[in-house]
Order: sequence, then C-alpha cells, then structure tokens
Amino acid sequence: VVTCDKRNADGDCGSDEQRANARLISSAPDLLAALKAINRNAGYESGAAEPTLRELRVHVAHLDTARAAIASAEGIAAR
Repeated sequence: VVTCDKRNADGDCGSDEQRANARLISSAPDLLAALKAINRNAGYESGAAEPTLRELRVHVAHLDTARAAIASAEGIAAR
C-alpha cells in the first residue's frame, strides 16, 4: 500500500511518475521473490525432457505470483 504523507499545493501527492515510482518501490520485494522463485524452478526437477504435471503446476503458481507483483507495480488489479 502506497500512502502520501506530503501533499503539494494542489493537494496532490505528486506527479504520475512519482506515484508510479512509489508503486514500483513498494512492490519490489514481491517482484524479487517472484523472480527468484521462477529462477530457482527454471529447470525441471525430474530431469526428464518433459516436465511432470506437478512441476507445471509449480511453474504456473510462480507465474501467477509474478503477474500479481507486476500488476501491483503498475497500479492495476491482478487478473
């Protein structure tokens, strides 16, 4: 959650760019965690040429986490 402690003369919390930067900064831990999880699970644990169903589910879960973090950084609702 991004909050505004100081408002400018117009009663605004800053420019669009400043608000976007604040959203990005506040979502950075989630973005980093999602990227680390995707990177950690980039290879298939089973070593097979094709992933197992469980491995696919793990990848989808990490991608969903990454999508939610991206949506948070962009200030939009996750789908």
